[in-house]
Amino acid sequence: MGKIVDSFVRPFMRLAYLSAATTWYNIPRPTGSTGAHASGTDPLRVLLIGCGPAVGFGVLNHDLALPGGIARQLSADTGRGVDVDLIVDIELTAREAYFRLDETLLSRYDAVIVMLGLFDAMSIAPAAQWRTDMSALLTLLEYEGSPRLRTFVLMVPAMPKIRSLLLLPAWIADHHGRTLSAELPLACEGHPRTSLLPFPPAPTAERSRFRGPQSYRAWARAIIAPIAAELTRPDDAAPPVDWAGEEERLHALDQLRILDTDADDRYTRVTDLAQSMFGTAAAAITFIDRDRQWFKARSGFDLSETPRDIAFCDYTIRDDNGLVVPNAILDERFTGNPFVTDEHHVRFYAGYPIVSPEGHRVGAFCIYDTRPRELSEEESVMLRNLALLVQDELWADRQ
Repeated sequence: MGKIVDSFVRPFMRLAYLSAATTWYNIPRPTGSTGAHASGTDPLRVLLIGCGPAVGFGVLNHDLALPGGIARQLSADTGRGVDVDLIVDIELTAREAYFRLDETLLSRYDAVIVMLGLFDAMSIAPAAQWRTDMSALLTLLEYEGSPRLRTFVLMVPAMPKIRSLLLLPAWIADHHGRTLSAELPLACEGHPRTSLLPFPPAPTAERSRFRGPQSYRAWARAIIAPIAAELTRPDDAAPPVDWAGEEERLHALDQLRILDTDADDRYTRVTDLAQSMFGTAAAAITFIDRDRQWFKARSGFDLSETPRDIAFCDYTIRDDNGLVVPNAILDERFTGNPFVTDEHHVRFYAGYPIVSPEGHRVGAFCIYDTRPRELSEEESVMLRNLALLVQDELWADRQ
């Protein structure tokens, strides 16, 4: 049987895939931004790994596709903000996903959602090898992730009904997908922080399009219910762990090629907006280099950089949820800081970290004022949203 598969079935399926691929690649799908967000405080961080439905066929941005649906539904179910990062590709296999995780900082995530198998099914991947590859992927997530990380593996979805894919190859791929799904319980054995979930039935396709926002919202509702229940269990409140070392963070900053670049109106408009929205003396987008804090954009002052050892933002990048200083003169970390004691007269500071695509905190979006004040929950959400807006632009520039 193995020789028949190797000699006839796989070459036949490869030809069938190549004949259908032109149609698939012409279907609209998201480009640009590599994630989705939902507003809220204390955000959950989710990594979506997948092909098929995870790619977002039929819509032009991830906010309208499955990542956006997941972010909003998980936020609604948990009452927290949500950030969804992506490793998705039409041809993503379990083995390739393992290697794509090589530079991903897994310790920053609360949950990983794995949606693999469609391309492995189309390629007639050997079932035993698929099980091995999936087990290796789960082992990597377990050992590189934090103690709070939960992994959710979905069964292989049914092969989508695409006109360009003939009936026989579609049937073969669908049948092999069920074979691969049967291997998943074995692949998940020995991984106590991994849950295996059924893939929900495909929503009714919307008229005149391959998929649309309504379909992805329906999928997200079905997928997120058990995930939200797991993430809100009391033992999910494990303390955060330290991120990777400083050299890895600096390497990620270098990869962004942002330091010492020219002023950019896209970023300055955001700092101007923040200064106006919050009514503060200043707002800035900063990046923390080895020995300095460099300003990509600022409103309300003229400095281009400062020493790192006096930067408020150096404290911001030490925590996922940023930093709020209601009155710096009363905070022992900053009472002798030149920004507090000199003519800048900084009293209030709030900053939210900006993260590289690999997950390293490389900079901050921040606001300053010369009078003490508090930051309300609504203002915290707005600050995070502005930081994520800057982060999305930064990631888009790198692509």
